[in-house]
Order: sequence, then structure tokens, then C-alpha cells
Amino acid sequence: MEPDINELRNIRDSYYRNNTYERNRRNNSERIRNRRNNYYESSDSDDDENDANYYHNYENINSNYYNRNYYNRNYYNNRNYYNSRRNTSLFSTIKKILNRLFYRDENVIYAILLINVLVHILWEAGHHNREMYYDSHLLNFMSDHFTVSWTNSIRKKRYWTFLTAMFSHEDIYHLAANMASFYSFSFPVIKCIGKKKFVTSYLLSGIGCGLAHVIFYHTFVPKLSNTSRRTIIYDLLFSRAHKNSYNDISSLGASGAITGINTIFACLYPTRLITYNNYLRLPAWLTMSLFIFGDFYRSVTLTNGNIDTIGHVGGGVTGYLYYLHYLKPYIYHYH
Repeated sequence: MEPDINELRNIRDSYYRNNTYERNRRNNSERIRNRRNNYYESSDSDDDENDANYYHNYENINSNYYNRNYYNRNYYNNRNYYNSRRNTSLFSTIKKILNRLFYRDENVIYAILLINVLVHILWEAGHHNREMYYDSHLLNFMSDHFTVSWTNSIRKKRYWTFLTAMFSHEDIYHLAANMASFYSFSFPVIKCIGKKKFVTSYLLSGIGCGLAHVIFYHTFVPKLSNTSRRTIIYDLLFSRAHKNSYNDISSLGASGAITGINTIFACLYPTRLITYNNYLRLPAWLTMSLFIFGDFYRSVTLTNGNIDTIGHVGGGVTGYLYYLHYLKPYIYHYH
């Protein structure tokens, strides 16, 4: 007995309408397909040759859908694997976005400039709130998290301030001077060493600046400040309070990080002429040497005023050490 054509067509139509996982697994199993193929291959009727071709095509359609549903089942059975891949895809997406934003080296410089300007706006907003609304919450927050000192960074364990302080400028003139110097020296440096090494040198120089400030004012300044004028009674009564007063001296600004970049510039282009003290044009290596030694002298003699000159020294020394150990082996000539 041969099957009815209309019945098979109804089965086919219902198959297309109800293409679900359970029905595909039942109708497209290997057992049913082999049984149907064996049945149609044993048919000797010449009159039903066209019908047999139709049945064969029908089986091919079923086999194609079976393969498709096989992959669908693998997808649903391994959905946990695909969910685990979402995290890696998220990081790869963030990496692609950052690569597109900082595809050009100049964008890294502009990003650093923008961060410094935004942090300064927060300082201005804090002063505005205190003067107009007697609200010091924002200003206290900026002082706690964007300045570096022994008390704030070491004793209170706010170690992140070694990073945040290098982007912090409370005064607009301080910001303008630092950003002008940074903009002038950063382009030749980043073109020579690349954006990754440039950012690394900037951050390390800023951290070196903060460490130099903290160690110097905690260890050396109390011993250097008017030791000959103090008496034994003064040392017994006020030496501890005198030392703690220096621990509270805070520092902020990108001067140390910029000094590190300028030092690397002097190492890369030592014969470039730079204006020193607004009237002398000297080679870059001599200009930076005089600048760093001058700041060190003012720090030791305590004639630096409100300028963190020892921070400049720390940033410059860190930049030079980074150049000496990491940049110089990969640079074969000066540009």
C-alpha cells in the first residue's frame, strides 16, 4: 500500500507551520529517514516514478532542516558557554572603542589636557559652593582625594592620591602654565616613543613627584628648618608638633609629571635650543640640568616658597631613570 500524496502534503505543510524542536527531533531522526529511504528504493512501479522523486526531495528537505536544528540544539545546550563569552566580548568592545579614540597619538595628549581642565573645574565649583552657599563638602572632598601629603596619603592610606594629585590644579594660572609647558614638549616625545610608553612615563613621573614630596617633607624638612635657633627646651616640648606640621603640607599639580616628560625630551633631543629663564637659549640637556639642580638647591635651602620644587626633582629623576632603563635600549639615534 502506497501513501497518499495529499496526506504527505499535509504533513509537509504542518511541518513548516510547526517547526519546533520536539517535532523536528521526532520527524527527522535517523531511524525514520532510513525507513523511508529503504521503502522508496524497493518500489518497482514505473507509474509512481514522479511520486518517488517527490518523496526523495521531501527527504532532502527534512535532512537539511535536521542539520539546521542540530546546530540550534547545540546552541541551546551550550548557552552557558556563550553567556560566558559575553564578558570577554565586553572587554574587547571597550578595547576597540579606546583604540578608535586614541588611534592618533595626539588624542592622548588632548585627553590628558581635558582631564586636568575637568579636575580644575571641580576645584572652582568647590570654592564657589563654599563662598556662595557655605557648603564645603566638595572642597573637602577635593582636598582629601586630589592632594598628596604624608598625613593624607600615607597615614590615612589614600594611596590613590599619588595618581589623582598629578591631574589636580587649584589655581587657574598654575593650570595654564603647566598645560602650556606640557603641550610644548609632549608632541615630539610621543611621536618618538609612542603613546603607551608616553602615558607610562607621565604616570610614573607623577608618582615619583608625589613620593619625593612625601618623603622629603616627612624626613628631611624638620631637620633642615632652623635647627641652629632651637633650644633643648623647644625640642623637648614642640619637636613632635613641629614635625607633624610638615606632614600636613600638601602638594598638587602636574609639574612633576611634566618635568619627567621634559627630561625625556632633553634625552631624546639634547641639542634642541630651549629658552631658560626667559632670556637664555640653551641646549635641552643643559636647560633641564640647570632646572633640576636649581630646584634641588631651593628645596634643600628651603627657599622654594609655595612651589613644590622637590616634586619637580622627583619627577625629573623618575623620567630620566625610565628613559635610561626602558627607552634608551630601543632608541638607536636621536631625531
